[in-house]
Amino acid sequence: MKTSKFLKAAVISALVLAITAPMSVAMATESVVDDTVDIKTKTIFDSWVNYPDASIGSAAYNAGWSYDATNDWINTTQNVGWTGFYNPDIDNLTTGQFSFEMQNKNFDPCGFTWGMTKSGTDEDPVYSFYAYEECEQSYASSTPRWSVAYIENWHPAKDTNPHRGPLYHGTIDAKDGSYHHEGTDAKAVGFAEGKVLAFGTLDSSFSETGETLSQQFHKININIEEEKFTISINGKELTTVEAKAQAGSFGPYAVSDPKAYFKNLAMISTNKVMLNPVFEYRNAKDVKINTIGIGEKVSIEDLSTFEGSEITERTWTVTKDEEEIYTGDKPYDKYTEAVGTYVTTLRLKNAYGISSDVYEDTLVVTEDSLTPEFVYADKDGNTIDKAVVGDEVTINDLSKYTGSSIAEKTWKVTLDGTEVYTGTEAYDKYTEKEGTYVTTLVLKNEKGDVSDEYVQTLTVTKHEESSTPSSSTPSSSTPVSSTPASSTLVSSKPASVSSAPASSTATETASNAAAMSTGDSTGAMLPIFAVSAAMAALALVGIKRKKSENK
Repeated sequence: MKTSKFLKAAVISALVLAITAPMSVAMATESVVDDTVDIKTKTIFDSWVNYPDASIGSAAYNAGWSYDATNDWINTTQNVGWTGFYNPDIDNLTTGQFSFEMQNKNFDPCGFTWGMTKSGTDEDPVYSFYAYEECEQSYASSTPRWSVAYIENWHPAKDTNPHRGPLYHGTIDAKDGSYHHEGTDAKAVGFAEGKVLAFGTLDSSFSETGETLSQQFHKININIEEEKFTISINGKELTTVEAKAQAGSFGPYAVSDPKAYFKNLAMISTNKVMLNPVFEYRNAKDVKINTIGIGEKVSIEDLSTFEGSEITERTWTVTKDEEEIYTGDKPYDKYTEAVGTYVTTLRLKNAYGISSDVYEDTLVVTEDSLTPEFVYADKDGNTIDKAVVGDEVTINDLSKYTGSSIAEKTWKVTLDGTEVYTGTEAYDKYTEKEGTYVTTLVLKNEKGDVSDEYVQTLTVTKHEESSTPSSSTPSSSTPVSSTPASSTLVSSKPASVSSAPASSTATETASNAAAMSTGDSTGAMLPIFAVSAAMAALALVGIKRKKSENK
């Protein structure tokens, strides 16, 4: 029997597969996350992004933010342009609630943003967000005002002068002398585009003490849903605005305000599943796989789903043996150019700007090996190399492969040196004739590689003969059984042949026929029936002769 030339490669590949078993990890957005998170004020000051950053190169956005450990608040100290904080670790918040306490001891605006996104470059950043603003009518008036706006884009590097902002005293793209508190777009600076969604006056009913809100810390709640948001002050609803949620970060801000104070920020996220990234690796036969041979065809089937807004962006990344080799908006197509472990990730984004969590799956590309192997088995599944004519014999195929899958199997069978079968299915007529059967199996993989031969031999013999009659053999005087033969005339096994000497008498013939039944009582019923009929016929002839003589 020849051994496969791929055996060594198969052993090595098996060890590789044992160590780097493929895994699929689905990390879609959670269905509902409902956790209240208290955010430490000092963390905001120490770790959050203070924007716009210093790369713009102007002191106009340096508000001199400070942290007061005694009172646990952050506050501005300089009268400049728009500046604030956002959380760099949470850039995908969509729906949920924010609560915080704010006090404004100046008439210029301060407030809170959410859905904060940043694009552009470090030298020319572009921001987009929703903003809630509080301010006073003017320096000479203590009438508190509020407004809510969506800023589509803000380019702070386009104008680095102070006392201006994308939202400033209820006005878009405004500066000192151009705002009106009436929800207009001043277009006075030329560095922002957006829309005021709601505005109004803060009367004393929102104050817990009856004093002007600028003289006290007051609690603000912002409840963001997919299609609207609601703002409340000290537990009283201020406004509800219909607007689609925008995924992003959040945080406090101030504009031209040296006396803005913030503390006790908390958030409750209730993000819902809107995007579900899923994909599978597929071979040339469109079968899902996680292992494949070098050089074979492999493709990605994107099975991602969405709810609501359609998928507008896909980001694919691929690492090979833990080193990133690809990032793009289309699936990678060069997996099988080199052996290794490939991990692919997919992240989705929809028209709202909401991003999914990451889905990842692993593909192991191996060297090829083909290992043909099989055994003969009896009706109980036991391995055999000998059988008797008429026995049930099957082939148990144990062939293995790594890399490129098995595409074809060729079976050849010889009986006593003469070829009796060639085909792609295992032979199934081994015990129709006695003799020595030699079976050969050769494999071919999808790439056309052919294995060495694997050979096994099966010896098939007739039933064994017995040297003496069985002790249960009936004598010549034993009556012939009268049991009906209708259910025993057909047998799948041949009867054993007795070695007792032949006799010319009818009695001896009947006795020998009965002796034959000891080899197989079922299969022998036919000759017993025949002999009984013969004996009856002889007896009838004798009676007729006797009657004739008497005449």
